[in-house]
Amino acid sequence: MLHTAAAILMGTFVIIHIYMTTTGKTAVHYIKTMITGYDNIELTDAEIAYIEETHAVSMKD
Repeated sequence: MLHTAAAILMGTFVIIHIYMTTTGKTAVHYIKTMITGYDNIELTDAEIAYIEETHAVSMKD
């Protein structure tokens, strides 16, 4: 019984994670981001000003 419960939980875990990877802008958006390690995000003017002022991260255009 314990092995059955563990198998059901692991199967549920896998199904949920596969579903969550398809909820991005496109079906493969998060998968591509995980593989390349790069994602374009839209920042507000205030966020851009903060990053430029503090040099917290390097920004690519």
